[in-house]
Amino acid sequence: MNVVTLIGNVAGGVKLLKVGAGGEQVARLLLSVDRPGGGDFDLVDVEVRGAQAATCKRSLHVGQRLAVDGRIRTSGPKLEEVVVVANHLHFLSEPTVLS
Repeated sequence: MNVVTLIGNVAGGVKLLKVGAGGEQVARLLLSVDRPGGGDFDLVDVEVRGAQAATCKRSLHVGQRLAVDGRIRTSGPKLEEVVVVANHLHFLSEPTVLS
């Protein structure tokens, strides 16, 4: 079973891309997740697809608290590239709509 849940802060701007022949929207963002014990953190690439992608671009900003439920996807010649593909997002701080 491939399931991951992360809680962290948005660490970079959200990039909105269109992929595939149908032009599906995909948002990419970086999530800063604290390690147990404090003092250190990991940066995790998160990918959001579909209708939630546009919402992420509009509403998420650096420092906003976010919970992500999804799955891990690896790629690259040695499977060293790791991305969490989000199934559900939970805004833990008030979203701000950016124009």
